[in-house]
Amino acid sequence: MRAAFLVTIFVSTLVFAQSSQLPQPAGGEYIDAATRERLVSDVLRQLEQKFVFPKRVTEKLPVLVARWSTAGFAGITSAGELINVMNADLTDAFHDGHLLLLPQRADAMPAGIFDTAEPDAAALAELEEREKILGYGIVETKVLDGNIGYIEIQHFPYVRMTGLPRAIVAAMNRVRDTKALIIDLRWNSGGDGDTVAHIMAYLLDRRTLLAREYDRVTGKTSEDWTPATVPGPRYGAHRPVWVLISRKTFSGGEEMAYDIQTLKRGRLIGETTGGGAHHNMMVRVGGDFVLSIPTARAESPITHTDWDGVGVKPDVAVDAQRALDVALAEARKLR
Repeated sequence: MRAAFLVTIFVSTLVFAQSSQLPQPAGGEYIDAATRERLVSDVLRQLEQKFVFPKRVTEKLPVLVARWSTAGFAGITSAGELINVMNADLTDAFHDGHLLLLPQRADAMPAGIFDTAEPDAAALAELEEREKILGYGIVETKVLDGNIGYIEIQHFPYVRMTGLPRAIVAAMNRVRDTKALIIDLRWNSGGDGDTVAHIMAYLLDRRTLLAREYDRVTGKTSEDWTPATVPGPRYGAHRPVWVLISRKTFSGGEEMAYDIQTLKRGRLIGETTGGGAHHNMMVRVGGDFVLSIPTARAESPITHTDWDGVGVKPDVAVDAQRALDVALAEARKLR
């Protein structure tokens, strides 16, 4: 089971904070020297133990230690400023979009998500309630003029949620008789890679290898396949598919776009995506804070690489706001 489902938790709660119980960012909260030192120590230790590329940690850790040992850094007493400075330094050192220190309080997040690849029953139930509100990531499904299907997916929920299969089947049933399909990932911020594989299965005719994955925490290498069977109708491998992407498309959204492109299953329309390919884990640091840390990487069996740091490039590059119009214009040329 991939750890990437954790991206859904923190991205969804950041984007939909008004509907969650999470507090607002710490902002100007006072941080004393002991808390600051503990936070720095915890972040450095987690990087040493879990970051997906240990050689990069060996190279960059002295840089971080030097920056976080200055008098100027020691003078920071605002939680918001401290997080901003540390995130800027982490980005400069590692250039990884999944490496992020979060201001949310750890005690306000589902307990089962920390230091684990799978949530416990209580955390799963809490996540399920949130996903019901969010439509399990599938925010719109319709048939457009010209008998063209349209599905907008904004994130990929954890694959074990009981309502997820029903949501996917309902969407596929809505577009099952269309002559072409547009999948809108322009605002998709990521989620569970296993859910990406399940949705990909509907666009293919047979079980397909999507990636080979190495997880530093477990030390294991695994293969990510689409499931051999799916509930409800497949869209199949032959009807045309367009995928809309933008610079905001990230992580699992990029994963689906990359799969579509490398398998030559459809055309990508829009902007180069955000460039976050690694799978992450959430860990407690500094007592009240949360660190999203990349722990695993995947490699396409076709390209033998991924899109980390470079993004997924569209087949037709246009402003994201125009991507749907361009895809529709192409689709409506079909007989």
